[in-house]
Amino acid sequence: MDEDMRAALEASELEAALKMSMNKSPEQKKIKTEALSPPSLTEEEELAAAIRLSHQAQVESMVQVEKNSQIEVQDEPDPKDPNATLIVIRLLDGTRLQRRFSMDCKIGQVVNFLKTTGFDPNELKLTTVFPPKEYVNFDETLKEAGLHPSASMVVRKR
Repeated sequence: MDEDMRAALEASELEAALKMSMNKSPEQKKIKTEALSPPSLTEEEELAAAIRLSHQAQVESMVQVEKNSQIEVQDEPDPKDPNATLIVIRLLDGTRLQRRFSMDCKIGQVVNFLKTTGFDPNELKLTTVFPPKEYVNFDETLKEAGLHPSASMVVRKR
């Protein structure tokens, strides 16, 4: 069992035990809490765990980007097509791009379209203006993401 799962399990066991001990005296509660408390991590151990989690997130992001790069960008649908989704994207330099995609198109196709402008998903992120939301699930369709029939998006630095 990895350390994070073990810590989560110990925390949930501690919470359950504390709920059960609500009717005990303050001294009994203190003893029970001290006995069930997970051992505290040293600063170095916490830093190492944070670095591991950060590295794991970077690897997962790179795998997603690689998987996403295999998704082809579909041809732009007719403006009168009711299934067309208009996406307006503001780049870092203020340039605005406008393109239509099918509502069944995946966000990964929008990202691949942006790659032609130098967009790097490892360094930049794609968000909506309002409500602010970062799009990380590149397998989600524009309709599922709530971007149909139109959306205004922004490229931001990570």
